Amino acid sequence: MMLFPHSGRHGFDQIEPDATVLTPSKDVVVAMLKRETELRNDRETQELLDKIQNDPDEQDGQEQEVAEDNETVEGKEGEEEKEPETLEEARAIIASLRAQLSAASLAEQQQEEQDKEQQAQEEEEVAALSEAKCDREVFEGIKARVVKEFGLGPEYVDVLNSAVARFPGDPDIVASANYIKYNRARQGKLQVGDVVPMENIQLASLEGELSSLRQHLATDSRPVAIVAGSIT
Repeated sequence: MMLFPHSGRHGFDQIEPDATVLTPSKDVVVAMLKRETELRNDRETQELLDKIQNDPDEQDGQEQEVAEDNETVEGKEGEEEKEPETLEEARAIIASLRAQLSAASLAEQQQEEQDKEQQAQEEEEVAALSEAKCDREVFEGIKARVVKEFGLGPEYVDVLNSAVARFPGDPDIVASANYIKYNRARQGKLQVGDVVPMENIQLASLEGELSSLRQHLATDSRPVAIVAGSIT
């Protein structure tokens, strides 16, 4: 139960691609995996996973700066302004000023609308993640956000889940996501009914002292339940 699809595994087996979902180019998949890793490692995600209340004033991210054209019809400093000599020239200058003002106002309005849409989308995505009840929902929400950012349909989450199977043995794919690069989980050789190799299984106490499973069992005659887990 530890290896969920959001880590590219179903049990210990790699998730096989959904044949109905086309494979994007390798560069796109690498970029998607890197973006997913970035969101997974984001401070807010880690705070959410640790069940710590997020502070919206401490959100990370880069603010986009919009360059503005500061040239005016007054001309460069030190240059003399040309006075209109006729009524037609004056009207032409006024019309030009109005056109520039209208264009600047329209550009500003469009930028404000884009900023509002982007902010609303980000707030919606953050709100959706904040309602997650477990880490699985967090990671699945991140994957959904990534494919949306890349302009792909929700079914392309399968590409993230099955990236290793879609590009078998590709080092760039493996290096793109930490949960792929550092995954050491392997299906063991033990089967139901096998004799447990008690000498080879090392246990650590809370004080950091190591002992074999056989040594541990020899000191306690009561029934023993072994609980194993991992931390990432």
